Amino acid sequence: MYGFVSSHSANAFGLLTFLFLLLPSKYKWLKFVLLFWALLVSYSRIYNGVHYPSDVIGGAIVGILSGLTTWAIFKIIFKDNTSLIK
Repeated sequence: MYGFVSSHSANAFGLLTFLFLLLPSKYKWLKFVLLFWALLVSYSRIYNGVHYPSDVIGGAIVGILSGLTTWAIFKIIFKDNTSLIK
């Protein structure tokens, strides 16, 4: 009836991972906000009873891997000129 990995968790952690790598250190506070948001989204899936904890952990792993892959492609496309946000 339900899917194995939580897509909500995968999307939240994918965005978190990509932005964590993209944003410079002066936005450290935003990185913590994004981490809290991703954890809150993941917890809400368990709290609402639509996913088991293993589904959320699996979604987080998929999201982190997707974020890292997107970051690698981003670096290739922009030739390591990743200082777009100053």
